[in-house]
Amino acid sequence: MNVPVFIATLGMQYIAKGLAKVVNSGAALSIYSCGQPFVKEYCDTLSYKLFGVSIAFLSFIVLIFVAQFVLQRTSFGRRVFAVGDNKKVARMAGIPVEKVKMQCFVIVGVLIGLASVLWVAGKHEYYL
Repeated sequence: MNVPVFIATLGMQYIAKGLAKVVNSGAALSIYSCGQPFVKEYCDTLSYKLFGVSIAFLSFIVLIFVAQFVLQRTSFGRRVFAVGDNKKVARMAGIPVEKVKMQCFVIVGVLIGLASVLWVAGKHEYYL
């Protein structure tokens, strides 16, 4: 639909917030106020510390190395750099620009979901 990425992101944020308010009848929702036993087990599992370092930080370090490898050593990484550098030239080189952009958006969405899950797990000690 050729909507700028920033506008699409901002619009999706408002759609998600509105949907959350409709689902919850306008009340604030907290994972800690649900009263389900799953919450404490979930938070305890994901906030585990290995050698005094949180799982979230270790995940971050692992993801840095994975991203570095993917961007420097794979054809996908070369396509990402080509599209990011100049879309017109990448298109002339035969790179499916829209497909690469969509793949990058999906990867970023998955990483944001992972970061959110780990962030919520790390915050439980302040609330419970």
